[in-house]
Amino acid sequence: MRKLILIMVIIVMSCAGNKKKLSDNLEVKITNKFIKDSSDIEVEVINNTSKNYYLQFDTSKLYEPITYFSSEYLHNIDLKLQDSNYNRIVYEIVDYQCYYPENIDVIKISKSVKNVFKIKSGESKKFKMPFLMKTKVNDYCWYGYQRKFMSKKNKYFVSFEYRMYSETDKDIIPLSTKDSLKQMGYEFYDKEINSNKVPLEL
Repeated sequence: MRKLILIMVIIVMSCAGNKKKLSDNLEVKITNKFIKDSSDIEVEVINNTSKNYYLQFDTSKLYEPITYFSSEYLHNIDLKLQDSNYNRIVYEIVDYQCYYPENIDVIKISKSVKNVFKIKSGESKKFKMPFLMKTKVNDYCWYGYQRKFMSKKNKYFVSFEYRMYSETDKDIIPLSTKDSLKQMGYEFYDKEINSNKVPLEL
């Protein structure tokens, strides 16, 4: 009888432990110990929830510079740069002559089921993305963090951010793609995610 009670206690404790592992939110962390300009950042997305999710970004495009600025671009992630006082260093965008694609299908291709980031329940996925203080498209178009607001006396940290910048962002992915993802068992993840902060070496 005592053995049976002991077994029951172990089973109950095991189930309770598994329930604690489940979460309502996705977790993201940068695995680098430090980051330098023009270095690769390894990002890990962990799904400890009970659902399969898709997120609104495309890992196949992370090493391609943004050659045109459009609200339709499938890119709801960013590398956030802050100082030790949580002051954010925002981008400066110089857009005198950026390239806009002649063929509008270029935008549509990046919104297919294949390109959307997907992660199943209990799954962990890693990908890399570049960290650049300045990205040059051409002599008349570039974007980068504003160094004029940075001081060598301060410490700076980089973190990964995923969020919807406006309500219209939720409609960037075509309805047909959303329907296909739903049939595959995936739900749209539109909650904001912020990763750990990693030191930047200037």
